[in-house]
Amino acid sequence: MSSALAFAVVKYVGAGYLVYLGVRTLLGARGSVEIGAPQPRSLRRVFGDAIAVQVFNPKAALFFLAFLPQFVDPQRGSALVQVIFLGGVYHGMALITDSAYALAAGHFGGWVRRSARVVRIQRGVTGATYIGLGLFAATAGRSK
Repeated sequence: MSSALAFAVVKYVGAGYLVYLGVRTLLGARGSVEIGAPQPRSLRRVFGDAIAVQVFNPKAALFFLAFLPQFVDPQRGSALVQVIFLGGVYHGMALITDSAYALAAGHFGGWVRRSARVVRIQRGVTGATYIGLGLFAATAGRSK
């Protein structure tokens, strides 16, 4: 019973925070739009941030702990070797797709930053998305 209460508290606090972020973003979308170049950061800092995001990414941990082991067949040899191989395939695919996303963002980033209209639209979509996710989280039932 206490875990159900804790779950509900975390759920509603998280949902409320998402709605708060959405409202704040929408209100900022109506105000003035500051357009400028991002602050330059060293490649070491960017790399460190990327490592931190990946290490603390629950999606990656969930993938490696819950999904990937389903494809390991102990009758086909060492489970460790299979997990390392499958993890390598995953990281190779992630390198290709993430690199494509980064190149696309680099290409379109300057255009987006130069257009106040696009920045306002992006903020509006982001704010509405936060609010929608918050409302969904608040109304979603707990699976049994």
